[in-house]
Amino acid sequence: MPSLGIETSCDDTAVGIVTSSRAILSDCIHLQSHLHEPKGGIVLTLAMVSHRKNLPTVIRDVVEEARVDVLRDVDIIAVTIGPGLGPCLGVGVDAAKSLACVLRKPIIGFHHMEAHALTLRLLNPLLSFPYLTLLISGGHTLMLLTRHVNSHTILSTTVGDSISEAFDKVTRLLNIPWLPGRSGGLALHSDAMLLLDKFQLQHLTGLKTAVKYLIEEEKLDVEDEEVRRDLAAVFQYVAVEHLIGTSNKLATEDDIELFFPPPELCADNGVMIAWAGIKLTVTFLNKIPKWPIDILR
Repeated sequence: MPSLGIETSCDDTAVGIVTSSRAILSDCIHLQSHLHEPKGGIVLTLAMVSHRKNLPTVIRDVVEEARVDVLRDVDIIAVTIGPGLGPCLGVGVDAAKSLACVLRKPIIGFHHMEAHALTLRLLNPLLSFPYLTLLISGGHTLMLLTRHVNSHTILSTTVGDSISEAFDKVTRLLNIPWLPGRSGGLALHSDAMLLLDKFQLQHLTGLKTAVKYLIEEEKLDVEDEEVRRDLAAVFQYVAVEHLIGTSNKLATEDDIELFFPPPELCADNGVMIAWAGIKLTVTFLNKIPKWPIDILR
């Protein structure tokens, strides 16, 4: 039972086709980094227009790559309905509705973050419910108890900014250029230990302020490439140390096995949407820009 999944919740236009037997037939994505980098962040109108322009081509490419007859072989059209940027979600939902109408296929809408959480079961057939899920995205930092499809409890989250938002803010503060094909929240690597003892942090909301104070108090020259590398490294170390430490503690002290997707399926993608479409049975299709994962149905 192949499912075609459409993902347009933010700035990536992604489509994938997956079967109920866990075969990934195709996965295509169009990135918009070149549009948003000059603006210093994602611009809603640019993202929406790019989705409208490129989604038909991405759908065509994914069908050609999968070598399927969409009328005969695709059984489900799946689409993200939230959370995300409202106008961008609307582009995907409208396209999914049109495809479902023309092809006379059922259409399923669902939660973007739940699709991330369920990706683990696409890649690991032996993984059974319940399991803990650590989700880190542009707008979320969540530790979930995933009891079943449609059943997730938030065990912990951040105060204020998500960790990814903190990455983006510090990237702009240090004027670090975007890497080709990716967004701005990418720290450079150097020696984090050089500045670690001077870096004071209470919670992620204060990360940018902590970096700013460190620059001012130590009179650091952020135009110096080596200084920027060291600042980026200490920020990255502090930002992820708690998440890694907590995860490792659970894995070792409580003997919990660790599963994680490959990097290409950690970022937004159409494959996770298609897989979630096979597993979920949601009938409503209104886009929901703000949608807590523990209030799914």
